[in-house]
Formats: sequence, structure tokens, C-alpha cells
Amino acid sequence: MNDFSTGLNFVFTGISEFFRHRILWKYVVIPFLLTLALYTLLFYWALVVFLPEFLSGMENIFAGHWFEFLYTTCKVLTIITTYLILLALTAFFAANVFEISGNLFFARMVRCYQSEVLKEKVEFLTWQRKLRNFCDCVLFSTGTLIIYILLFIISFFIPVFGPIIVILGVGFRYAKTYCSEAVFNRGLIFRDINLLFKNRNGLLLGFGSMVFLLFLIPFLALFLIPGFVIGGTMLCHHLEEN
Repeated sequence: MNDFSTGLNFVFTGISEFFRHRILWKYVVIPFLLTLALYTLLFYWALVVFLPEFLSGMENIFAGHWFEFLYTTCKVLTIITTYLILLALTAFFAANVFEISGNLFFARMVRCYQSEVLKEKVEFLTWQRKLRNFCDCVLFSTGTLIIYILLFIISFFIPVFGPIIVILGVGFRYAKTYCSEAVFNRGLIFRDINLLFKNRNGLLLGFGSMVFLLFLIPFLALFLIPGFVIGGTMLCHHLEEN
């Protein structure tokens, strides 16, 4: 439990560190704006283009019929459903988009933080190694997203334990993702994360579980993801010190 609570605390420490060191901000501007633009277009199309046209067609269908009174109910349900779908898409895919678009920028941000703030020695990485690291992260992040969705669906059918399984399982995925850059800068590869945290998985579970809970707040995570990356870097630093 001590490792779990320690990992949990590193989420907030990482967020604080990111916003405290302005030298890190420049590395997230481009991926943040790309992700924000993508979701702005999605919400604009859904709420300004699709929804009004859909509601207008629905009104025409109900008009003049004896069940016209149902239109108001259907209209409200359609609007609520549309918003819920948009929020679900944001919760499931926003981080994935930000991670993929920002992967190279995050790598530079972590190297800057490790060398300039933590004063750690950072391994030189060839372009081949950087490419491999990038591909490993993208494959892991995208591939495990399927597990994320399946676990989320299954949790509805397992009272109490279902949500706990989701939080821990998906949280573990997040933790490995956000610790990866610090691991790469030690000359290691993605699968070495399991060896690095051998017998200390509580750190990953605590860290990832809190990250998952923060992702449930719509849009907030877009501003916190860089802090999660720094938190993962600090978690690796803490592991080496202890």
C-alpha cells in the first residue's frame, strides 16, 4: 500500500513540476494545439452541423402525427446522447491522439527535464533507437486502447469489482506509457519497464489509477498529460534512488 500511495502522489507532483518549470512548456504547444483543433472540429461538426439537421429531420417526421408529443422527449434524449458520445470519444481517444502527436515532443521534454532539472545523465539515442521507441509507444498505446474499451464495457456487468478492475488495469497501461521516455533515456527499451519495476508494481498501479480518474473529467486531462509524463519521469528517478 505504501508503494501505491507513493505512486499516486507522483501524479500531482509531476503536474506541479511541469507548470513550475517554464522551460518545459514549449515542448507541448504544437501537439496540444493539434489535439485541440481536432476536437474543436469534431464538436463543431457534431453540434453545429449534424445535430441541428438531424433534429430538423426528426421534427418533420413527427409533425402532423398523433405522436407529435413525443418529439420533445426524443429531442432531449438525442441532445443528451450526442453530448455523451462526444464526451466518451474525448475520454477514450483524446489522450491517445495527444500521446501520438506529442510523442517526439515529449521525448525532448523529458530529456530536458532529466538533464536540466534532475541533473541526470541521459543516454545518447540513435535515430534507429528513437524510431523503435516511437513505434513501441504508438503500438502499445493504440493496441491497449482496445483493452481499455473492452474493460470499460465489461465493468458495467460486474458490480463493485468491475470499476476497480478497470481503474487498476487501464491505470497500469497509463503508468507504463508515461514512464517510457525516462526508461528510454537510460538506454533501455519498452519491455524493460517490467524489469525496472519488478516487485514495485504498486508504484505503477497507484500512479496509473490516479491518472485514470483524472481522465474521467472531460478535457481536463489535455492540460495535465505533460504533467503525467513528468510524473512518470520522477517516478523512475524515485525508483533508482530507492
